[in-house]
Amino acid sequence: MPTKLDVHVKAVASELELILELLGGTEEQRWRAIEALKGITSRAVTSVVATQLQAAAQSLKSVNLALKTLKANVKELEEA
Repeated sequence: MPTKLDVHVKAVASELELILELLGGTEEQRWRAIEALKGITSRAVTSVVATQLQAAAQSLKSVNLALKTLKANVKELEEA
């Protein structure tokens, strides 16, 4: 059964992967970032990191949305 931290890591990893794809990151770069996030094991650190991951996931979600909007706007301007 996934832990609360696993859920946060997956959310961050998912948003990070989408952003890297938009920016042209490779699959290897995405996996390195995911492995770094999952490498956290200490219970004391886990609690702190879980909170930080929630904030990071939300920030990455906002960045992802902004990049998608920017990309769409650029496409519209190119067509105009």
